[in-house]
Amino acid sequence: MAKIVYLIGAGASAHTLPIVSQIPAKLEEVIKDISNLKELETLQEKDLERIKYVIEDLSWLHTESAKHASIDTFAKKLFVKKKAEELNRLKSSTGLFFSILQTKYKVDPRYDQFISSIIGSSIRDLPKDICIVSWNYDNQFELAFREYSEHPDIEVQEAFLGMVHKNHLNHYEKDKFKVIKINGTSGSFSCGNGTKSNLIKRSDKKYDSDFLRNLIDDYVQVCHNLESPNFKPLMSFAWEKDENFNELMNHLKQEISGCQTLVIIGYSIPFFNRKIDQEILESMGNLRTIYIQDMYPDTIKQRLFQLIPITEQKHIRVEFITDPNQFIIPYEL
Repeated sequence: MAKIVYLIGAGASAHTLPIVSQIPAKLEEVIKDISNLKELETLQEKDLERIKYVIEDLSWLHTESAKHASIDTFAKKLFVKKKAEELNRLKSSTGLFFSILQTKYKVDPRYDQFISSIIGSSIRDLPKDICIVSWNYDNQFELAFREYSEHPDIEVQEAFLGMVHKNHLNHYEKDKFKVIKINGTSGSFSCGNGTKSNLIKRSDKKYDSDFLRNLIDDYVQVCHNLESPNFKPLMSFAWEKDENFNELMNHLKQEISGCQTLVIIGYSIPFFNRKIDQEILESMGNLRTIYIQDMYPDTIKQRLFQLIPITEQKHIRVEFITDPNQFIIPYEL
């Protein structure tokens, strides 16, 4: 079977996580939940200080996300201006924000439906001819797969899913189902000694005051550790290019070179990703069919075809899917 590649963006998680325009309101909701902890009678002075610290970070993220087109846009500005400390603050606070929302609202049900459709007779039986290329830095695939593995540890789900990103390349295996995260994972951090730290350590946590208090403690510790040069966020944008990113792109291109069918879900092909998107498309020399699943698929097609030579466009069939209730499974599978 020819390779089928999924290219997914924020819209693929929109039933659980906010799209760009909804982020300020969701941040207000999270800040309110954390502020309510102040009413607990068991809090000590150090607990109040940590709550205040977290609220300040999330309030800062709220202010900046409201001022910019997206969190990614703000991150690009900080990167260009070489404000490394603020960029790390953005990554860590975004990781906290996503960790809270994904514990509170769990998984977009479309991920569960998708895994159920493609999985075989065991949790290791995932189709090697599918490669997921994700611009998202959420944990939706990992959290969804927990329902099949019944193992709560996030890192175990990553291994089952063949998950790789530029700071997590040592588990790369050929001829295996993969989820390749171009922007890495929010809420995850490299400790510099081959180990990782995750704000979401387990996927079976109940959303309550105990969870929030423990998460706040972990977050404050993470922010303290960021002062060490060996500790860094594993959320890493594609334009933060380094040797690891070049290696990731080599793996990605190798995986998708035989792609004949491309499925685009909830991804708007924004301008500042277009160079990477063009590299991805250029690696698909045998591309024949594109499925675009989006509320406005014609706009996506127009942007997409700006990256594909006119001489090749005539050989590609494009099909629109506007049904938002489940991820498309192409006939070619």
